[in-house]
Amino acid sequence: GTWIPEAIEIGLWHVNQEANEAEVDQVILIGDAPANTPELVARGRKEYKGESYWQSTEKFAEKIYAEDELKTLAERGIPVHAYYVVSSSPTASFFKHCADVTEGESAFLDVNSEHGAQMLTHKVTEQVLKSVAKHNDSVNADELIDDYRRRFGGRGFL
Repeated sequence: GTWIPEAIEIGLWHVNQEANEAEVDQVILIGDAPANTPELVARGRKEYKGESYWQSTEKFAEKIYAEDELKTLAERGIPVHAYYVVSSSPTASFFKHCADVTEGESAFLDVNSEHGAQMLTHKVTEQVLKSVAKHNDSVNADELIDDYRRRFGGRGFL
């Protein structure tokens, strides 16, 4: 609810670090503001302890930018499903961009409704079913997802 950019780039960077060690199938991004711009990253580092401090850290010596992290996720085939909880133009545009770059999905998420909870449940479940099929040649992802949808609904949410 701050109406200012968030450090989403750090979250995306963390996912890429995790993907170096283990398989990551998807990212669920929920938020109310876009990521910091490159200008805001530079300004934040300067104003909070100074650039020399950040360059001396092991993890954050290099500046981290959302676009770079999204590109890496896309190259790895990791979709970002980006749900925005406020419909402001910059927020919605950024979240849609995240999904477009990584071949994920994006939508407004009403966190105060059952519909929102169902939408997230279906998205996560369907991605898990795709992963099961990816690791088991005898299982067809489309059949698993179709069966899931018949039993529990879904897909009418996005």
